[in-house]
Amino acid sequence: MSSSRKLTKAEIIDSIREEVDLDRGDIHRVLDSFFKNVKGALAEDKIIELRGFGTFE
Repeated sequence: MSSSRKLTKAEIIDSIREEVDLDRGDIHRVLDSFFKNVKGALAEDKIIELRGFGTFE
């Protein structure tokens, strides 16, 4: 990962790839789906609670 304060989606994908045995494309699709679901839930005024990470509303 880069030493700057900004963390890109590509860097997240690369980091996950180092930890799990998944293809970069598969990880990309999972992240895209995750972000799509989060955006959709927020658009529907839902609260997203990810224990150990944070709450988004």
